[in-house]
Amino acid sequence: MGETRAKVALCEREKHGTGGHVDEGELWEVMAGRDSRSREPCLGALAEHLLRERLLLSALELHAELLERGCELPNLRDFFSNPGNFESFCATPALTSLVHSGSLTTLDSLDFARFSDDGVRESDERVAVLEFELRKAQETIRALRASLTHATEPKSPAQVLFGEKTTLAEDVIQPLERCALNFLVNEYLLQNGYKLTAITFSEENGEQDVEMWDDVGLNVPKPPTLLAMYRGQGQSDPTSPCLSCSNHSDHDMNSPLSLFSEGTQVPESMYDHDEEKPKRDEGQNMIWEVNNGGKKLAVLEGSNNQESFETADVQIQAMGERLFELRELPWRYCSHVQVDIQEGAVMEDEDSTQLEVLNRAIPPAFLHGLLQTCHLPIDSQLTSGIPDTQQGLVLLLGRCLPCIVPNVLLSKREDLVPLLLSVAFLHPSTCIRDELLHVFFNLFKRPDLKQRHSILAGCTAFGRLAGPSRLGSELLPQCWEQINHKYVERRLLVAEACGVLAPFLLKSIRSSLVLSMLQQMLAEQRVSEVREAVIRAVAIVLAYIDDPDKYFLGYELLLVSLADSAEGVQVAGRSSLLSSLACWAAELDRLESHLFAGLLCKLQALCSEWTTVRDERKLRMYLSVVHSLLPCLFVHVLQTAPFVQQAASVIGNVKLEEARFPKASSSFGDARVLAGGPERLAALVFLYEESMAAERTWASLGWIEKEMLPGLVAVAKAVGAIADTCVQDLCSLLHCLCSTFGYTFTDKMVKPAFQPVLKLLEGPSACEEYMVGNAGLPVYTSGVLASHTQDQEKLASFLEQLLEGISTVQLPLDVLKATFTCLSSDEHLHQLILKALWTAVVHPAPTVRCATAKVFEVILRVMNVSLVDKRVAPALVTLASDSHLSVRLASIPAFGAMIECTTQKELLERLKMQLGSMLDDAPADEGGQALQLEVVRTLGRVGPNAEPHFRDDFVIPCLQARWQTWRLLPEVSKLEAAMALFEAYSALACCFVDEAVLQQHFLPALRSLSDDMQSFSHEHQLILNSIIKDFELKLEEKNIRDSRSVGDSRSGFLGNVFQRRK
Repeated sequence: MGETRAKVALCEREKHGTGGHVDEGELWEVMAGRDSRSREPCLGALAEHLLRERLLLSALELHAELLERGCELPNLRDFFSNPGNFESFCATPALTSLVHSGSLTTLDSLDFARFSDDGVRESDERVAVLEFELRKAQETIRALRASLTHATEPKSPAQVLFGEKTTLAEDVIQPLERCALNFLVNEYLLQNGYKLTAITFSEENGEQDVEMWDDVGLNVPKPPTLLAMYRGQGQSDPTSPCLSCSNHSDHDMNSPLSLFSEGTQVPESMYDHDEEKPKRDEGQNMIWEVNNGGKKLAVLEGSNNQESFETADVQIQAMGERLFELRELPWRYCSHVQVDIQEGAVMEDEDSTQLEVLNRAIPPAFLHGLLQTCHLPIDSQLTSGIPDTQQGLVLLLGRCLPCIVPNVLLSKREDLVPLLLSVAFLHPSTCIRDELLHVFFNLFKRPDLKQRHSILAGCTAFGRLAGPSRLGSELLPQCWEQINHKYVERRLLVAEACGVLAPFLLKSIRSSLVLSMLQQMLAEQRVSEVREAVIRAVAIVLAYIDDPDKYFLGYELLLVSLADSAEGVQVAGRSSLLSSLACWAAELDRLESHLFAGLLCKLQALCSEWTTVRDERKLRMYLSVVHSLLPCLFVHVLQTAPFVQQAASVIGNVKLEEARFPKASSSFGDARVLAGGPERLAALVFLYEESMAAERTWASLGWIEKEMLPGLVAVAKAVGAIADTCVQDLCSLLHCLCSTFGYTFTDKMVKPAFQPVLKLLEGPSACEEYMVGNAGLPVYTSGVLASHTQDQEKLASFLEQLLEGISTVQLPLDVLKATFTCLSSDEHLHQLILKALWTAVVHPAPTVRCATAKVFEVILRVMNVSLVDKRVAPALVTLASDSHLSVRLASIPAFGAMIECTTQKELLERLKMQLGSMLDDAPADEGGQALQLEVVRTLGRVGPNAEPHFRDDFVIPCLQARWQTWRLLPEVSKLEAAMALFEAYSALACCFVDEAVLQQHFLPALRSLSDDMQSFSHEHQLILNSIIKDFELKLEEKNIRDSRSVGDSRSGFLGNVFQRRK
């Protein structure tokens, strides 16, 4: 019967032109006798009636109301989504005279042709206009309801759902309350004759029309007058039950009824006469039950009288879309309602969320550092509090919805991450979960670094909560689908997500599906950034795999990354994948036998082709790989030693030598992390040194002695000494090996391995046989002897012997220069190097003194100015005054190097005097001419890099003076001098020369040289003439600019004079 009454009321309002609006209170009053299970069929029948009677506006508003509550009727949805219904509707004659509503007529919807005399419009035009106005009406309704919801909803939806009272300060007034009070005050002033006061009050509230209640809010019931409120407050019984709802819904907190103090009953006098009071029998109860997946929500409402009512516990076991219908119930008719939400059951078994036990022994700090290479630390606010219960989900919605409801921009979409993941975790439907995860993974079209980090943080949180089974079946397919996505950012996200999800997946999926995905991406991707991300993800995946057969696949991927053309991919392979694979190889006891052995084979293969193919880049890369693995090798030697069981008794009794194990830039190369902590490492090192002193050995240590060290010596022999960078990398590798494994290891194992290299000390024949172009000596000197302070005296003596041995047999000085260059890279060895060189400066053999001067030219560039001034300069002055011409000639390039590397005026003045005296005091014989030519060549070579004042004051005038002297030489000697000056002036022509120096010294010398060059080389004369023309053109342009600036200044001066006279 209630259903029929509702239909009749709605039809009557529609026929009388009310726009299909039915008072909500009347509708609930009509349907009060029906429970929630029969309400949906009632609404369906009502919708059918509206459509059948062509009351479309009422049907549209009903459809909008249901959509806003989170539910919809199939017949209304099908009707309004079918364009054919509107075409037939527009074709009827009755609609041709449809009057457009003024409230919906806007500038973009106004049809000017409708008022013209061009005839009747076509049916398709009418359909388009009607459809547009229908859309505008729907948008207006949504906007108004959204503004109403935003203005009336409480601070936290979680408080509404869980019965937590919202406390507002008494002096804080809500916008809706302010509007309602303004309306009531204005009404009271007008009814009692205070018109002027009412006008003033209305002007002070210009933002609100205080005479219209509709301006206060949409669908908000009109409150009683102030007089009725006052009388009702006085008649209320202070002992009566409070008028409250435990969840403080919208109509309770934000409606005008909230003007009453808590604990006050609503009397009959408070209702307006035009608003019917709910009519019920005493004791009559109303129960609404909402079915949602078999779970019931019951709300027990008592009758509205002065007696106490029993409260009913409301059990909420599922939070579906119908929860929001509670906010539409007539709470103003309730006297006492309690809502209680129980924690829902977990959808999956607890066993499915437990991670499988991994049969690996990896230090936690190592894993932490490895995981950080795939993604940066994430802001905890994005993923903190991801719930695993339905109650937590509602709390999370209350936190996130205010951020995302107003406007979801690209910059705000990160707020959707916890919301989407919470719903995806708790929703019972598999299809809905898949759809939500698809939306989550595709939240950004082209996610940047920060956006990818947000998504990865969400993946981590979802992996912790959902468990391996659900993670592999729900979230991992989202990665699989986008392996070949057209956007690079999406492919980067896939690679990084594989690494992030690896710790939470099943072992079988890690070692099969995930590893295959990454292998495919590494082979197919052309973008280096994607390949780099893939390598980092592979490093993490390998750390969570315990299948020994997959180790070889990891080794192949390592070689692929090292052979990649992109530097970033190589760095990722050396830093992340290599460390992860080495850790696994140590567990499988394959570190020496497979990983190190394979890398040494690569090095030896490159050295075998060194004479034909000098691939220095690849050789340096493999040397760097072996160097980075030395801490892992040392820890593995310690952990496989026979004394490892005794470490527990030593821990805490010994201290670690910090200088021996400097802190690495990452946890991968830190021996403390790999050994399980500094205390354990100190104990193992103590036992290791005892075993080395007792000359005990074991398998891993024996492999280093018999396989690794001979291989490195062979590489040093094959690499030439002129390959400076490769020699320095070899020296650094041996230095790290010796310093890490200790002095005893170096003395008993490393030095004997280099005995074939030391045959230089046995005599000249051995030197010629072994040392020509060999890098073994620099590696032994800088890598082995310089690695420990105990060998400082041996190192100084060895340097003296090396200088004497190489220079005595007059071999090329490449080995000698490479040795001192590698040693000078360590600042602590500078004093020791200078001590050895000073010993050679006073050596009786001139060849030794010549070699010493050439070594000074190499090393003074890396020394500080004080050492150059106090130790190097005196040594060079001594060599420059040597009785042998060869020694004096050898010292001149060292003076040139000093000119390039210093800017001190005092030192430059001393150099000027020294070089000037060498030029002026040179004898007139061939030796003196050779000395002058060497000075000119040196000045021409270092002139562009010299200090500008030194160049202008000494170098250029000196060159001019030399040519004036050399013009009188014989033709043969003159040709050599002219070519030396030509080279010097060609180099100086690229420098900035002062105008005065250019006119006085540079151009006159060039013109004279050009004239004399005509008899030697016409091509060189043309080049000199071109240089002269360029400088002359620059001088002319400068003169023109100067004359213009002088003329402008004079004209300006005269203008000022005439202006003053006027």
